Amino acid sequence: DLARQLQQLEQEEEKQYNLLEQALDDDTILQQLKEYRQVK
Repeated sequence: DLARQLQQLEQEEEKQYNLLEQALDDDTILQQLKEYRQVK
C-alpha cells in the first residue's frame, strides 16, 4: 500500500529531524557551558 508507505517514510523523516534538532540543542548547551566556565 503506497500511501501507507509514504506516511511511514514521512514519520521516519520527522523522527530523524527531531533527533537532529535535539543533537543541535545539546551542542549549543555544551558550547554555552564551555563559555560559561571560561568566564568564571
